[in-house]
Amino acid sequence: MTFDIDISVPLLDIRADEYDLLGDLFTAIPLYGKGKASFVVEGFRFQARLFLKQSEDEKSILVDRVEEASFTIPSLKLTGVIGGGNIDAIVNAIVEEVLFDYIHRFRGAISLIAASIAPPALNTLLEQLDTWRFIAPLMPR
Repeated sequence: MTFDIDISVPLLDIRADEYDLLGDLFTAIPLYGKGKASFVVEGFRFQARLFLKQSEDEKSILVDRVEEASFTIPSLKLTGVIGGGNIDAIVNAIVEEVLFDYIHRFRGAISLIAASIAPPALNTLLEQLDTWRFIAPLMPR
């Protein structure tokens, strides 16, 4: 059984009330900050084709494999993450110009890696649920 999924999340607003960061990125860019931080992702979209199967104990629906996975992240804004918020405009410009370029350039590889990691991770949870009885009536005989 296969399902084509298309999940859109209009807004992901992730906040940390308190953080303390000290380090560097590739020994070139110092990362530091203390205080509140937020990551705001707008327009995240994930698409894939899920191939499902029945568990060995015949009680659960499991993910056999994921194909044609892709995603888009049109906007990501960081606030207070680096330098305690003093350089947010610079950080966001770097994120848009550099990080987004790499994300879009390697989107296919990232999607393939996520598609290979997803089934075992999801199946750990799905094996605990008695879900096959909901799908069984929909299966062709």
